[in-house]
Amino acid sequence: MVDRDLFPLFDSPYQGFVTGDFAEDAYVLRAWAKMGKPCFLSYSFAKNMGLYGYRIGCFSWILEHKDEAPKVKAAVMKFCRTTYSNPPRMGSEIAKRILRNAEYREEWFKDV
Repeated sequence: MVDRDLFPLFDSPYQGFVTGDFAEDAYVLRAWAKMGKPCFLSYSFAKNMGLYGYRIGCFSWILEHKDEAPKVKAAVMKFCRTTYSNPPRMGSEIAKRILRNAEYREEWFKDV
């Protein structure tokens, strides 16, 4: 990918399911980010949190230049707005509650 100057989109819908270890399942993305190369990351909690149908996840990006961020954000926000407008909040509230509480988060890591 580096030799061909490709811009990757990493899709991570099953983190924790592949090896049983969240950090190990993120190895490729972390290795890419460590090189300082730009990329997009699509992350879903639908499977590893059992939140099917709640459109819960995130879309992140790593860019080469800071000044690119507002342009990418505007394009992503426009796409999201026209694609699904307002997804349900319940899934994100459940995910926030789990991820912000150390005890719940640790239990979730073990369950996955």
